[in-house]
Amino acid sequence: MGVIAQLVLSENPILFERTFELEPEVEFLLEDYHYVGTESGTVYYVFFWWMTGVSETDCQAALSVDPTIETARSVTSIDDRHLYRIVTKPFPPEQPLVFPTCRELDVTILEARRTADGLYLEARFPSRAVLREFETVGQEITRTVDVNRIYAEGHSPAVRSDPLTEKQRDALSLAVSEGYFDVPRRTNLTELAETVGISRQAFTRRLNRGLRNLLEVTLVTTES
Repeated sequence: MGVIAQLVLSENPILFERTFELEPEVEFLLEDYHYVGTESGTVYYVFFWWMTGVSETDCQAALSVDPTIETARSVTSIDDRHLYRIVTKPFPPEQPLVFPTCRELDVTILEARRTADGLYLEARFPSRAVLREFETVGQEITRTVDVNRIYAEGHSPAVRSDPLTEKQRDALSLAVSEGYFDVPRRTNLTELAETVGISRQAFTRRLNRGLRNLLEVTLVTTES
């Protein structure tokens, strides 16, 4: 039976790392993609991503110095969203890649988002065995593959015992240990971010996403 899973691939997921180092607030939502094989056996992507979170100028500047990007240009804009056409550098044939792997395993991408925390995927897998195979390949692409939810299509999501990514878990643990949730608070977001070595905005986003994931787990468990 096919299943739908929500996954996070984090810790050096190959693409856009330099972009997120320079602009940790940027977010990309996948609109479309295809990949092209060359005569030498290498593969490169042509992506269309909706960008939010930073200005078009700042995003373009970060993409222009990202070593994984060949070309990037804005195609259109709607309010504060900008659609980018991004062509990546070629990857060697021995390098596992997310989207070619999806095609090889008959995995259908329902949603893909890229943030400083990693690549978020919601996808339809032909079976749980295929999902496990994808996790195995994913660990050759990134250091961490977390499956947060898995459920049969048409049914309520079942939540894994730990819905947090490693970075979200660390952020929440730090906030608790340093007294951020105490009344009155014994620390603030700026101090916590400095401890981790990231911007206040990036830490805030990471903390909020972790809290949201925990709340969603609680709500789903209660409703079921």
